[in-house]
Amino acid sequence: MLYRPSIITRRALVTGAAALAMMPRDAHAAATVWDSANKNPTIALSGGDLTATMYYKVITIAWDVSAQKIWAYDSNSGLWNNDVIANQNPATGTGGYAPSSMAAGPYYTHLAMFSTGDSCFYNWGATTIDPLPSGFSTWNSAIGTTETWDSGWSSGLFSFSGATATHSGANGSAVARSSNSVNSGKVCFQIWFLSGWGQYAVGNSSVGNTATLGGNTNSVAVRGGQTQYFFNDANDNSSVGWSSSQAAGRATNKYNAGKLMFEATITKNGLNSMVGVGNAGASLALGLGASGMWSYLTNPFHAKQWYNGSEIGSIDNNSNGGTVGFYVDFSVSRLWYYVANGLNRYNSSGTADPATNTGGIDISAIVSTGLYPMVGLGGSASAITTETVVANFAGSFTSPVPSGFVAWDLGTSSTTRSRAVIVQ
Repeated sequence: MLYRPSIITRRALVTGAAALAMMPRDAHAAATVWDSANKNPTIALSGGDLTATMYYKVITIAWDVSAQKIWAYDSNSGLWNNDVIANQNPATGTGGYAPSSMAAGPYYTHLAMFSTGDSCFYNWGATTIDPLPSGFSTWNSAIGTTETWDSGWSSGLFSFSGATATHSGANGSAVARSSNSVNSGKVCFQIWFLSGWGQYAVGNSSVGNTATLGGNTNSVAVRGGQTQYFFNDANDNSSVGWSSSQAAGRATNKYNAGKLMFEATITKNGLNSMVGVGNAGASLALGLGASGMWSYLTNPFHAKQWYNGSEIGSIDNNSNGGTVGFYVDFSVSRLWYYVANGLNRYNSSGTADPATNTGGIDISAIVSTGLYPMVGLGGSASAITTETVVANFAGSFTSPVPSGFVAWDLGTSSTTRSRAVIVQ
Protein backbone atom coordinates (compact mmCIF):
# COMPACT_ATOMS: atom_id res chain seq x y z
CA MET A 1 0.00 0.00 0.00
CA LEU A 2 1.41 3.34 -1.02
CA TYR A 3 1.85 6.03 1.56
CA ARG A 4 -0.60 8.90 1.00
CA PRO A 5 0.50 12.24 2.48
CA SER A 6 -1.85 13.92 4.90
CA ILE A 7 -3.72 17.05 3.83
CA ILE A 8 -1.25 19.21 5.77
CA THR A 9 1.73 17.43 4.22
CA ARG A 10 0.25 17.70 0.71
CA ARG A 11 -0.21 21.43 1.11
CA ALA A 12 3.47 21.79 1.95
CA LEU A 13 4.67 19.40 -0.76
CA VAL A 14 6.13 21.30 -3.70
CA THR A 15 8.48 20.05 -6.37
CA GLY A 16 10.96 21.39 -8.90
CA ALA A 17 11.27 25.06 -9.81
CA ALA A 18 8.22 26.01 -7.76
CA ALA A 19 9.93 24.73 -4.63
CA LEU A 20 13.13 26.61 -5.43
CA ALA A 21 11.13 29.80 -5.96
CA MET A 22 9.66 29.41 -2.48
CA MET A 23 12.97 28.81 -0.75
CA PRO A 24 14.00 31.45 1.81
CA ARG A 25 15.69 34.34 0.11
CA ASP A 26 16.78 37.84 0.99
CA ALA A 27 14.47 40.68 0.00
CA HIS A 28 16.61 43.46 -1.44
CA ALA A 29 15.21 46.96 -1.60
CA ALA A 30 15.58 49.25 -4.59
CA ALA A 31 19.03 50.76 -5.16
CA THR A 32 20.00 53.16 -2.40
CA VAL A 33 20.21 56.89 -3.21
CA TRP A 34 20.00 60.10 -1.20
CA ASP A 35 16.35 60.63 -0.31
CA SER A 36 14.87 63.78 -1.87
CA ALA A 37 11.93 63.60 0.56
CA ASN A 38 14.12 63.45 3.68
CA LYS A 39 16.72 66.20 3.46
CA ASN A 40 17.22 69.80 4.45
CA PRO A 41 16.42 72.28 1.63
CA THR A 42 20.07 73.43 1.55
CA ILE A 43 21.03 70.06 0.04
CA ALA A 44 20.59 69.70 -3.72
CA LEU A 45 20.69 66.28 -5.39
CA SER A 46 22.00 65.31 -8.81
CA GLY A 47 23.73 62.42 -10.57
CA GLY A 48 20.84 60.03 -10.07
CA ASP A 49 20.45 61.34 -6.49
CA LEU A 50 23.88 59.99 -5.54
CA THR A 51 25.56 63.42 -5.51
CA ALA A 52 24.63 65.74 -2.65
CA THR A 53 25.70 69.37 -3.03
CA MET A 54 25.34 71.23 0.23
CA TYR A 55 24.88 74.98 0.13
CA TYR A 56 25.82 77.27 2.98
CA LYS A 57 22.46 78.99 2.80
CA VAL A 58 19.17 78.83 0.91
CA ILE A 59 16.65 81.63 1.41
CA THR A 60 13.08 81.37 0.10
CA ILE A 61 11.36 84.70 -0.67
CA ALA A 62 7.55 84.90 -0.56
CA TRP A 63 6.28 88.19 -2.07
CA ASP A 64 2.60 89.11 -1.80
CA VAL A 65 2.48 91.79 -4.48
CA SER A 66 -1.02 93.06 -3.75
CA ALA A 67 -0.53 93.26 0.01
CA GLN A 68 3.02 94.64 -0.39
CA LYS A 69 4.34 92.15 2.16
CA ILE A 70 7.40 89.94 2.09
CA TRP A 71 8.59 86.90 4.04
CA ALA A 72 12.01 85.24 3.99
CA TYR A 73 12.44 81.59 4.99
CA ASP A 74 15.77 80.54 6.50
CA SER A 75 16.35 76.94 5.49
CA ASN A 76 18.58 76.31 8.49
CA SER A 77 16.31 77.63 11.24
CA GLY A 78 13.09 76.57 9.47
CA LEU A 79 11.47 79.92 10.28
CA TRP A 80 9.73 82.61 8.22
CA ASN A 81 11.06 86.07 9.19
CA ASN A 82 12.85 84.48 12.14
CA ASP A 83 9.64 83.75 14.06
CA VAL A 84 7.27 80.86 14.74
CA ILE A 85 4.58 80.01 12.21
CA ALA A 86 1.83 81.45 14.43
CA ASN A 87 3.40 84.90 14.01
CA GLN A 88 4.92 84.72 10.53
CA ASN A 89 3.04 82.70 7.93
CA PRO A 90 2.75 83.78 4.29
CA ALA A 91 0.08 81.13 3.63
CA THR A 92 -2.32 82.96 5.95
CA GLY A 93 -0.93 86.46 5.44
CA THR A 94 0.16 86.56 9.07
CA GLY A 95 3.01 88.92 9.86
CA GLY A 96 5.20 89.73 6.90
CA TYR A 97 7.47 92.71 6.39
CA ALA A 98 5.57 95.64 4.84
CA PRO A 99 8.03 98.29 3.62
CA SER A 100 6.55 101.75 4.05
CA SER A 101 5.99 103.73 0.83
CA MET A 102 7.21 100.94 -1.46
CA ALA A 103 7.21 102.33 -4.98
CA ALA A 104 4.78 100.89 -7.52
CA GLY A 105 5.56 97.85 -9.69
CA PRO A 106 5.89 95.90 -11.84
CA TYR A 107 8.53 94.06 -9.84
CA TYR A 108 11.60 92.11 -10.94
CA THR A 109 13.88 89.86 -8.95
CA HIS A 110 17.23 91.57 -8.38
CA LEU A 111 20.71 90.69 -7.22
CA ALA A 112 23.50 93.04 -6.11
CA MET A 113 27.11 92.02 -5.46
CA PHE A 114 30.40 93.83 -4.98
CA SER A 115 33.40 91.47 -5.01
CA THR A 116 34.92 89.56 -7.89
CA GLY A 117 33.84 85.91 -7.77
CA ASP A 118 30.66 86.50 -5.77
CA SER A 119 28.05 84.13 -7.17
CA CYS A 120 24.57 82.78 -6.53
CA PHE A 121 21.86 80.73 -8.18
CA TYR A 122 18.23 81.84 -8.35
CA ASN A 123 15.64 79.09 -8.30
CA TRP A 124 12.58 80.67 -9.90
CA GLY A 125 10.82 77.31 -9.98
CA ALA A 126 12.96 75.19 -12.29
CA THR A 127 13.48 72.87 -9.33
CA THR A 128 11.19 72.26 -6.36
CA ILE A 129 10.79 75.21 -4.01
CA ASP A 130 10.57 73.90 -0.46
CA PRO A 131 8.61 75.25 1.29
CA LEU A 132 6.09 76.71 -1.15
CA PRO A 133 3.35 78.36 0.98
CA SER A 134 -0.27 77.57 0.19
CA GLY A 135 -1.71 80.15 -2.17
CA PHE A 136 1.69 81.09 -3.61
CA SER A 137 3.04 80.09 -7.00
CA THR A 138 6.61 79.85 -8.20
CA TRP A 139 7.98 82.85 -10.08
CA ASN A 140 8.07 80.79 -13.29
CA SER A 141 4.42 79.83 -12.93
CA ALA A 142 3.46 83.47 -12.36
CA ILE A 143 5.21 84.71 -15.51
CA GLY A 144 4.22 81.68 -17.60
CA THR A 145 7.74 80.88 -18.78
CA THR A 146 11.21 79.91 -17.52
CA GLU A 147 12.91 82.96 -16.08
CA THR A 148 16.38 84.10 -17.14
CA TRP A 149 18.71 86.92 -16.21
CA ASP A 150 18.40 90.04 -18.36
CA SER A 151 21.98 90.30 -19.59
CA GLY A 152 21.16 93.39 -21.65
CA TRP A 153 19.95 95.35 -18.63
CA SER A 154 22.30 93.97 -16.01
CA SER A 155 25.66 95.44 -15.12
CA GLY A 156 28.49 94.43 -17.42
CA LEU A 157 30.36 93.19 -14.36
CA PHE A 158 28.16 90.09 -14.31
CA SER A 159 28.45 86.87 -16.27
CA PHE A 160 25.57 84.41 -16.47
CA SER A 161 25.26 80.65 -16.80
CA GLY A 162 21.63 79.63 -16.77
CA ALA A 163 20.14 80.86 -13.50
CA THR A 164 23.58 81.45 -11.94
CA ALA A 165 24.94 85.00 -11.83
CA THR A 166 28.63 85.68 -11.05
CA HIS A 167 30.39 88.97 -10.44
CA SER A 168 33.24 88.52 -12.91
CA GLY A 169 34.62 92.06 -13.17
CA ALA A 170 36.73 94.22 -10.90
CA ASN A 171 35.39 94.88 -7.43
CA GLY A 172 32.49 97.30 -7.55
CA SER A 173 28.73 97.53 -7.06
CA ALA A 174 26.85 95.61 -9.73
CA VAL A 175 23.16 94.79 -10.07
CA ALA A 176 21.45 92.10 -12.15
CA ARG A 177 17.74 91.60 -12.68
CA SER A 178 15.39 89.02 -14.14
CA SER A 179 14.04 89.34 -17.68
CA ASN A 180 10.40 89.25 -16.54
CA SER A 181 8.34 90.98 -13.88
CA VAL A 182 5.09 90.55 -11.95
CA ASN A 183 2.58 93.14 -10.79
CA SER A 184 0.03 91.01 -8.95
CA GLY A 185 -0.41 87.72 -7.14
CA LYS A 186 1.68 85.83 -4.62
CA VAL A 187 5.04 84.57 -5.84
CA CYS A 188 8.00 82.61 -4.51
CA PHE A 189 11.61 82.19 -5.56
CA GLN A 190 14.80 80.95 -3.89
CA ILE A 191 18.33 82.27 -3.53
CA TRP A 192 21.04 79.59 -3.41
CA PHE A 193 24.29 81.03 -2.10
CA LEU A 194 27.37 79.82 -3.97
CA SER A 195 30.15 82.18 -2.90
CA GLY A 196 30.50 85.62 -1.38
CA TRP A 197 27.86 87.99 -0.03
CA GLY A 198 25.36 90.32 -1.62
CA GLN A 199 21.85 91.73 -1.53
CA TYR A 200 18.85 89.85 -2.87
CA ALA A 201 15.65 91.65 -3.62
CA VAL A 202 12.47 92.45 -5.42
CA GLY A 203 12.41 95.87 -7.04
CA ASN A 204 10.74 97.88 -9.78
CA SER A 205 12.01 99.25 -13.08
CA SER A 206 13.50 102.34 -11.41
CA VAL A 207 16.30 100.36 -9.78
CA GLY A 208 19.61 101.07 -11.53
CA ASN A 209 22.17 98.48 -12.50
CA THR A 210 24.91 99.97 -10.34
CA ALA A 211 22.82 100.97 -7.32
CA THR A 212 22.77 99.45 -3.87
CA LEU A 213 19.60 97.42 -3.51
CA GLY A 214 17.38 98.51 -0.69
CA GLY A 215 19.00 101.93 -0.74
CA ASN A 216 15.83 103.55 -2.01
CA THR A 217 12.07 103.07 -2.05
CA ASN A 218 12.17 101.10 -5.31
CA SER A 219 13.29 97.78 -3.81
CA VAL A 220 13.39 95.77 -0.62
CA ALA A 221 16.37 93.49 -0.03
CA VAL A 222 17.76 90.78 2.19
CA ARG A 223 21.41 91.55 2.82
CA GLY A 224 23.62 88.45 2.99
CA GLY A 225 25.02 87.66 6.43
CA GLN A 226 22.69 90.07 8.23
CA THR A 227 19.45 89.50 10.07
CA GLN A 228 17.31 92.37 8.84
CA TYR A 229 15.57 93.68 5.74
CA PHE A 230 17.25 96.53 3.90
CA PHE A 231 14.91 99.26 2.69
CA ASN A 232 15.03 103.01 2.18
CA ASP A 233 18.80 103.18 2.76
CA ALA A 234 18.64 101.62 6.21
CA ASN A 235 18.49 98.29 7.99
CA ASP A 236 14.93 97.86 9.14
CA ASN A 237 14.20 96.43 12.57
CA SER A 238 12.13 93.60 11.09
CA SER A 239 14.10 90.39 11.38
CA VAL A 240 14.93 88.09 8.47
CA GLY A 241 16.92 85.50 10.38
CA TRP A 242 20.40 84.26 9.51
CA SER A 243 21.30 81.17 11.48
CA SER A 244 24.57 79.28 11.23
CA SER A 245 24.50 76.55 8.64
CA GLN A 246 23.33 73.13 9.84
CA ALA A 247 21.78 70.60 7.50
CA ALA A 248 21.42 66.87 7.01
CA GLY A 249 19.83 64.37 4.68
CA ARG A 250 19.49 60.62 4.65
CA ALA A 251 19.49 57.79 2.14
CA THR A 252 16.45 55.82 1.05
CA ASN A 253 17.25 52.43 2.58
CA LYS A 254 17.54 51.59 6.27
CA TYR A 255 18.87 48.28 7.59
CA ASN A 256 19.40 46.64 10.97
CA ALA A 257 21.11 43.36 10.08
CA GLY A 258 24.17 42.11 8.24
CA LYS A 259 27.62 43.51 7.52
CA LEU A 260 27.19 46.43 5.15
CA MET A 261 29.44 49.10 3.66
CA PHE A 262 29.31 52.17 1.46
CA GLU A 263 31.78 54.89 0.55
CA ALA A 264 31.69 58.62 -0.11
CA THR A 265 33.91 60.93 -2.14
CA ILE A 266 34.05 64.28 -0.36
CA THR A 267 34.93 67.65 -1.90
CA LYS A 268 35.35 70.31 0.79
CA ASN A 269 35.67 74.05 0.40
CA GLY A 270 35.76 75.41 3.92
CA LEU A 271 32.71 74.15 5.78
CA ASN A 272 32.34 70.95 7.76
CA SER A 273 31.25 68.14 5.47
CA MET A 274 29.77 65.16 7.29
CA VAL A 275 28.98 61.60 6.27
CA GLY A 276 27.77 58.85 8.54
CA VAL A 277 24.77 56.83 9.69
CA GLY A 278 21.68 57.71 11.70
CA ASN A 279 18.35 56.34 12.83
CA ALA A 280 14.85 57.50 11.91
CA GLY A 281 14.71 59.91 14.85
CA ALA A 282 17.79 61.89 13.84
CA SER A 283 17.05 65.54 13.06
CA LEU A 284 17.64 66.73 9.50
CA ALA A 285 17.82 70.36 10.65
CA LEU A 286 20.81 70.04 12.99
CA GLY A 287 23.60 68.65 10.82
CA LEU A 288 25.20 65.33 11.67
CA GLY A 289 26.27 66.33 15.16
CA ALA A 290 22.78 65.67 16.49
CA SER A 291 21.60 62.77 18.61
CA GLY A 292 20.74 59.55 16.82
CA MET A 293 23.73 59.83 14.46
CA TRP A 294 27.35 58.90 14.09
CA SER A 295 29.28 61.08 11.64
CA TYR A 296 32.70 61.57 10.11
CA LEU A 297 33.30 65.34 10.02
CA THR A 298 35.94 66.69 7.68
CA ASN A 299 37.15 70.12 6.58
CA PRO A 300 40.41 71.33 5.01
CA PHE A 301 42.10 71.49 8.43
CA HIS A 302 41.07 68.46 10.44
CA ALA A 303 38.62 65.57 10.85
CA LYS A 304 36.58 64.60 13.90
CA GLN A 305 33.91 62.08 14.76
CA TRP A 306 30.59 62.91 16.37
CA TYR A 307 28.38 60.38 18.08
CA ASN A 308 24.89 60.84 19.46
CA GLY A 309 25.24 64.59 19.90
CA SER A 310 28.83 64.75 21.20
CA GLU A 311 32.24 65.20 19.64
CA ILE A 312 34.45 62.24 20.54
CA GLY A 313 37.86 63.23 19.21
CA SER A 314 40.10 64.01 16.26
CA ILE A 315 40.64 61.32 13.64
CA ASP A 316 42.41 60.74 10.31
CA ASN A 317 41.48 63.35 7.72
CA ASN A 318 40.84 62.44 4.11
CA SER A 319 42.34 64.38 1.21
CA ASN A 320 40.14 66.90 -0.58
CA GLY A 321 38.25 64.90 -3.18
CA GLY A 322 39.27 61.68 -1.45
CA THR A 323 37.06 58.71 -0.66
CA VAL A 324 36.16 57.41 2.79
CA GLY A 325 34.74 53.93 3.39
CA PHE A 326 32.07 53.22 6.03
CA TYR A 327 31.33 49.79 7.52
CA VAL A 328 28.56 48.67 9.88
CA ASP A 329 28.40 45.23 11.48
CA PHE A 330 24.87 45.12 12.88
CA SER A 331 25.46 41.78 14.63
CA VAL A 332 27.81 43.47 17.10
CA SER A 333 26.62 47.11 16.71
CA ARG A 334 30.06 48.27 15.62
CA LEU A 335 31.23 50.75 12.96
CA TRP A 336 34.47 51.42 11.12
CA TYR A 337 35.62 54.08 8.67
CA TYR A 338 38.58 53.78 6.30
CA VAL A 339 40.79 56.70 5.24
CA ALA A 340 43.44 56.33 2.53
CA ASN A 341 45.35 59.64 2.11
CA GLY A 342 48.62 57.76 2.67
CA LEU A 343 47.36 56.41 5.99
CA ASN A 344 45.36 53.46 4.65
CA ARG A 345 43.83 52.31 7.91
CA TYR A 346 40.55 51.76 9.74
CA ASN A 347 39.41 53.96 12.62
CA SER A 348 42.72 55.85 12.74
CA SER A 349 44.39 52.71 14.08
CA GLY A 350 46.92 50.27 12.73
CA THR A 351 45.12 47.33 14.34
CA ALA A 352 41.38 48.00 13.76
CA ASP A 353 39.84 45.54 11.32
CA PRO A 354 36.13 45.01 10.60
CA ALA A 355 36.81 41.54 9.19
CA THR A 356 37.84 40.34 12.68
CA ASN A 357 35.60 42.70 14.70
CA THR A 358 38.65 44.50 16.04
CA GLY A 359 38.65 48.13 17.17
CA GLY A 360 35.11 48.96 16.11
CA ILE A 361 33.17 51.98 17.36
CA ASP A 362 30.26 51.02 19.60
CA ILE A 363 27.07 52.45 18.03
CA SER A 364 24.59 50.36 20.03
CA ALA A 365 22.91 53.49 21.43
CA ILE A 366 21.68 54.59 17.99
CA VAL A 367 21.03 51.35 16.09
CA SER A 368 17.39 51.30 17.25
CA THR A 369 15.25 49.80 14.46
CA GLY A 370 17.95 50.40 11.86
CA LEU A 371 20.31 52.94 10.32
CA TYR A 372 20.34 55.07 7.19
CA PRO A 373 23.48 56.46 5.54
CA MET A 374 23.48 60.21 6.18
CA VAL A 375 25.06 63.31 4.70
CA GLY A 376 25.25 66.92 5.84
CA LEU A 377 27.20 69.99 6.78
CA GLY A 378 27.60 72.14 9.83
CA GLY A 379 29.26 75.20 11.29
CA SER A 380 29.91 78.61 9.86
CA ALA A 381 32.34 80.12 7.39
CA SER A 382 33.84 83.52 6.67
CA ALA A 383 32.76 83.10 3.07
CA ILE A 384 29.95 81.13 1.48
CA THR A 385 30.97 77.82 -0.04
CA THR A 386 29.44 74.59 -1.26
CA GLU A 387 30.40 71.06 -0.27
CA THR A 388 29.84 67.96 -2.40
CA VAL A 389 29.51 64.31 -1.41
CA VAL A 390 29.20 61.56 -4.03
CA ALA A 391 27.97 58.28 -2.55
CA ASN A 392 28.61 54.75 -3.72
CA PHE A 393 26.16 52.27 -2.20
CA ALA A 394 26.38 49.68 -4.98
CA GLY A 395 29.90 48.25 -5.13
CA SER A 396 33.11 48.38 -7.22
CA PHE A 397 34.58 50.18 -4.23
CA THR A 398 37.92 51.97 -4.08
CA SER A 399 37.91 51.33 -0.32
CA PRO A 400 38.82 47.83 0.93
CA VAL A 401 36.03 45.26 1.20
CA PRO A 402 36.58 43.28 4.42
CA SER A 403 35.72 39.60 4.47
CA GLY A 404 32.03 39.10 5.17
CA PHE A 405 30.96 42.63 4.18
CA VAL A 406 28.75 43.50 1.21
CA ALA A 407 27.53 46.71 -0.41
CA TRP A 408 24.74 48.63 1.31
CA ASP A 409 22.55 47.94 -1.71
CA LEU A 410 22.72 44.23 -0.85
CA GLY A 411 21.25 44.75 2.60
CA THR A 412 18.17 42.69 3.37
CA SER A 413 14.81 43.52 4.83
CA SER A 414 12.69 41.12 6.88
CA THR A 415 10.63 38.67 4.85
CA THR A 416 8.02 36.03 5.53
CA ARG A 417 9.71 32.77 4.71
CA SER A 418 7.63 30.07 3.02
CA ARG A 419 8.14 26.48 4.03
CA ALA A 420 8.52 23.80 1.37
CA VAL A 421 9.53 20.18 1.06
CA ILE A 422 11.63 19.47 -2.01
CA VAL A 423 10.94 16.09 -3.62
CA GLN A 424 13.58 14.92 -6.02
